[in-house]
Amino acid sequence: MKNAFMISVYMDPDQFYRLVVSLNENADFYVHCDSKTDQSMFEEKVLQFENVTFVKKRFHVNWGGFAQVQLQKELLKAVIESGQEYLRVICLSGMDYPIWSNREIHKYFVSNENTEFISGMNISRFVTDPEQRKKIVKYHLLRDIKISNAKLKRIFTGSARILMTAIPIRKNDYILINNKRYSVFVGSDYWALTFKCAKYVYKSMCDERKLMNYFKTSFVPSEMCTQTIVFNSEFGKNALEYKSHIYEGIAALTPLHYIDYNGFIKIFDECDYKLLKESGKMFFRKASSKKSQKLISMIDKDRGASV
Repeated sequence: MKNAFMISVYMDPDQFYRLVVSLNENADFYVHCDSKTDQSMFEEKVLQFENVTFVKKRFHVNWGGFAQVQLQKELLKAVIESGQEYLRVICLSGMDYPIWSNREIHKYFVSNENTEFISGMNISRFVTDPEQRKKIVKYHLLRDIKISNAKLKRIFTGSARILMTAIPIRKNDYILINNKRYSVFVGSDYWALTFKCAKYVYKSMCDERKLMNYFKTSFVPSEMCTQTIVFNSEFGKNALEYKSHIYEGIAALTPLHYIDYNGFIKIFDECDYKLLKESGKMFFRKASSKKSQKLISMIDKDRGASV
């Protein structure tokens, strides 16, 4: 059974090409390209592959905005409407790269067939950190504003943030749907769900307007929407709930990726080879076609040796 890789791209077509080539074994690829970006640059790289589908509906993506949820929904729609049943639906970015061989990846998913590889931390019930709670109880406006000028965009979003901090209006720290309280969970954009769970997530995104409206005014909702759906469902018992009540960063909530985040996500190079190989993680983020070429060649050599 194949895996479906959902990939979001906005820069570095060469790195995107290497990612597709690296995983192109018993797999299909569904790609969303930011509407601010020339999609043809990415399409040209993978013309020879019939198993790469670019979704037609594209979104203007600003980090921290609801468009990141919308693009995930559109990718899930493409996966489900393909008519293909997949072993796993795996969410990546175009700047991710596998550390394990394709055989090791496939074997791991088969051996853990019921596990939902998505981490979640319950903000509603257990987290007291005000910075984390602000993600949901404050109204975050204008995150999806379509302004290309970064400085001007910061002025608008910053002004909205100051205004909503001053106005004493807050959201509940939970979502009420059909008289049931949904706790809000936070995690990472990068996960691997069973096909059955992925279908459930997509259906919830389509059907539960209150849930989607809640996340339209949350901060970085793509790190909460899928998690909240999964952990408030029967699939939650097979997912990876993060038991600590202290938020320890996005890397701790990313089950299959090695990430180094300290204000920004590090781009790895050949000096990080040993660290990545010993991490036990399936993927790493980020890689670039310029800085990571030698590292990827070293990893590719190992991946080929383990096939």
